[in-house]
Parts: sequence; structure tokens; C-alpha cells
Amino acid sequence: MASILTDKAVQKAEVIAVQEPWINSQSAITHHPNKATHRLVFPKLEERARVCLFVSKRIDPGIWSCKTVSKGYQLLKLRRNHHHQGGWTDLFVHNIYNNNDDETIKQLGEELAQRLYAEHIVVGDMNLHHPIWGGDSVKAEAAAEQLLDTLGKHNLGITTEQGTATWRRNKQASVIDLTFGCGLDHYPVVTTIDIVTPPYEPPKRRNWKATDNKRLIEFVEQHISQLTTTTATATATDTSNPRSLTTANDVEAKCQAFMKIINDAVDISTPWAIPSQWANPSFTPECQEAVKEVRRLRRRHERTGDPYDKELYKAARNQKNRLIKTALCRYHRRKVQEVIEEGPGGMWRMSKWARNRQGAYDQGVTPSIKILGTEDLAETVEEKAATFQQAFFPVPPPADLSDIDPTEINRRPIHFPEITHQEITQAVKASPPDKAPGEDGLPNSLWHKLIEIPAVLDTISGIYNACIRLGTNPSHFQKSITVVLRKTGKRDYQLAKSYRPVALLNKLSKFLEAVIARRISYAVETHKLLPDTHLGGRKGSQWIMPFSKSSAGCGEHGAIAR
Repeated sequence: MASILTDKAVQKAEVIAVQEPWINSQSAITHHPNKATHRLVFPKLEERARVCLFVSKRIDPGIWSCKTVSKGYQLLKLRRNHHHQGGWTDLFVHNIYNNNDDETIKQLGEELAQRLYAEHIVVGDMNLHHPIWGGDSVKAEAAAEQLLDTLGKHNLGITTEQGTATWRRNKQASVIDLTFGCGLDHYPVVTTIDIVTPPYEPPKRRNWKATDNKRLIEFVEQHISQLTTTTATATATDTSNPRSLTTANDVEAKCQAFMKIINDAVDISTPWAIPSQWANPSFTPECQEAVKEVRRLRRRHERTGDPYDKELYKAARNQKNRLIKTALCRYHRRKVQEVIEEGPGGMWRMSKWARNRQGAYDQGVTPSIKILGTEDLAETVEEKAATFQQAFFPVPPPADLSDIDPTEINRRPIHFPEITHQEITQAVKASPPDKAPGEDGLPNSLWHKLIEIPAVLDTISGIYNACIRLGTNPSHFQKSITVVLRKTGKRDYQLAKSYRPVALLNKLSKFLEAVIARRISYAVETHKLLPDTHLGGRKGSQWIMPFSKSSAGCGEHGAIAR
């Protein structure tokens, strides 16, 4: 199996169907050497799975889904695109291992009957013998006749040539690995299908590590000063003073102009990343130069055949291997050290990564989701999004306020000074640089650089204070991306309740949120707005603290004294 999966020709296949995969004794998956090119689809069952699939990452995950029928039966659904006709049809790939029983053949018939008008390909290790594929000297088995009857009802014909041995041991040979279309002592069977599936196009992202900081800062300083001058001329006021923003429209216009300058600065200073399935952040420029040098020496040796050139090539190759190994090790140790320096939280994240580092299929692709109130499954991206929206954001029922006491508690308002530069800088610097950005795509690491520019800090301060004073919220602050994360534990991930939504807000609004949260926390503690027994959301308070105090009065039998 390992030799087949590492073959360059096999890695070009869009779908690789495997029967009787090797089982890893350390984890519930199989050998997966093609993590860069294929996703492993391995059944999550208590029994040993007898089939698995490798689906190319070139195929858009939004147009395929996989169903586990049994330990020996997987059903892969592909949406087929008809460019000339402008429509879609479904292509189903049945990956089967028949364990010499009638159950798998029966399940195949049931799945085909549910999809009469779709296109089907049946591949697998049938463990059945019949003259149609084994030759005239082979005796027909009853189960093989049943298989032919089932496939004949759905107009599926065999593509495996008669007598082509797919299993061989010693001097014995047999034809048991079959392919029906619309061998490891087995030989692999290759089937080429003339269909078109939309390729996966990864989202565009910036290469923030390649940012030209000098060009970024110069552009921002120049254009923010021009923005201030232009606005001051138009309004005859000092826009550096937050009081010059007197309406919600002023705040909106100021925020939009400011973000346009930031985005333009990013365009000229930060290149787009070039996605590659072989990309590795630990692969340094020195490693790249070493690889180029080894290839150059190898070509020269192949051209000349000189023994001296061969020795040069071998020495460079060994040096390259040592250099790459050292770079990979150094990068890994540096990342571990960074996590350790973050404290206990970082250590727990590292522990979680170590447990889940296999990166299996179920971590990268959302399976089909059961639609609420029906037995149907949401399989396309649009259907899954609608199902999650219905589960996470249902229409709230009308509120019943009849039992609320109308008594009003008159408290004196708590006055706060305007937001200072120090508060903004502290909120920006405290944000982790590698957190996922919001809808604008600007990460915290960029704001760590921009906040050092005095004009940027003045502009942000003016916008924040105007928002608080006028009670307004610019549209840029209201935009977000909602991502869906899996809840941990043994759950049925075909149910929407096994997931939780996370909103990724634009970072400029997150900084204001952090400043306000810190002020609210200060007011709560200073003005005694919460009882001492309230623990949630209070910095430095944990439920174990009052429990420890109470446990001091425990009796000899462990009961807490009243």
C-alpha cells in the first residue's frame, strides 16, 4: 500500500479507493503519505474498517461528500459540472469490500435504488467468482449472480477485462477486484472517467511576513496627513480634535476614509501569498538554495558521467539533507518554546495539537448535515450554511414581559473620561498577532506596526471617542465572518448541535471592545455593581476559591459544615 500511494502517477488521481487498508495500531486511521495532495476519508467505526478513500485536494470540498454505509462500504458523492449544458448531475462512487456475505451486496442494491437517475461507479474487492470476469474456466457463484442482477437493473456494466488477474499469490491468480461503470497481493486497478469537477480555489491571502514595513509606514503617514488636511479645509475645523466629528455620518466617513488608506498601504507593501500544497513554513531560503544546488550538480553528473561530479553531487545531497533536518527541528523547537512562554493555556493547546496532529479528513471537511425537522441531508455549501443558520440563529419568540417588576432603580451615572492613547495602545499590543482576522483580512500583527504611527493613533482615538459620545457604530465595526467549529468529544457531526459558531469581527472594532470591557470591569469592582458571590466574568475570580474557603469547615466524613 505504501509503495502505491507514494507513486507519482497514483498521486495524480482525483480519487483513490482502497480495500483492506493497513490499520495503524497507534491510532484509528491508516497509512497516509499524501497529506499534501489528498484528504483521507476513513470510516469512524468501532469495528475495523475494510475500506477507505483518498480524495484529491484539487477537488473543491464543497462539491463532494462521503457516507459510511458499513465497515466495508463507502459511498462518495461528486457533483458533476456540465459546462456545455450549464447544469449539474451527481456521480456516486461505491467503494466496497465484500466479506463473503450477502449483506454488502444487499446494501449496494438499496443504495442504487435510492438514486435511480444518478450516475454510478462501483469499485472494490468483491471476493466473488464468475465466468464474465474470471474466464470460462471459472465456476459461477450464487452471490456473483446476485451482484450481476443488482447491477443489471441499473444498467451498470463491467469495465474490468475478462481474465485480468487482480490477485496473485504464489502460482495462483484470480479476478476479484472489479470495476463497474455507468489489487497487497492485489494489483491496483485504474479507471479514467471523462468528467469535469470544479477545481478547488483557495481563498486569496496576504503574505504578511513579506511586508515592506518601510513602504507601509511611509504611505500611511503621508496619506493620513493629507486626509487630515483635506478634511480640515472642507469643514473649517480641526479634525484631529474628536469633537470635530459631530454626527454619525461624520464618523462613518472618517472610518471609511481611514480604512481605505490602510488597505491601499497594504496593497503596495504586502504581496499576495502563492498557495502551494508543498508549502512548509520551516523551509528556509538556505534550504531552497541547497535544493537548487543539488539539482544543478545532479544534472551535471547525468550529463558528463564524471566520477568527480558524482562525488560533488553526493556531498551536496548529504549536506542538503542535514540542513533541511536541522531547519525542521529548529522551527519545531522554536514553536514549542513560543507556546511554553504563553503559559498554561499554550501548553494545553500544544497537548491538543499532539493528540490531533494526524489532520484526518473529518477535521478539514464538514460532513453532510441533517436538516432540522426533516430526514434530508444538507450536502452543498449553501445547504449547510442555511442549516447552520437555522440552528444557531432561529427566529426568537415574542418576549413576555408581564412578570417584570416595573420598579426603576435610579442610579447616578458613572462618568468616564475620553479614551486615551495609552488605553488604545495597550489593547492593540495585548492582542495575539496570529489570531484569525475579520472580514477586512487585516491581522493583529499589522495593527501592532500601525499603532506606532502617531497619526494613526490620533485617528483611531478620534473615531473611538466619537463613537462613545454619539452612540454610533460605523458599518466597518458591524461586519464579521461566522465560522463553525466542532465541539469536542464523541458526537454525531451530522447534527448541527455538534458545532458552535464563532464570529470573527474586524480588529479595529475588537480593540474598542477590549477598551470598553476593561472600563466596565473597573466600574463593576469600584462601584460594587455585582454581589461578592458572583464569579463569572470577574478577573482573578474562580469557583475553586470560595469552595476552598468553605471546605475549611468540613467534618471528618468530608461533609461541609453549615
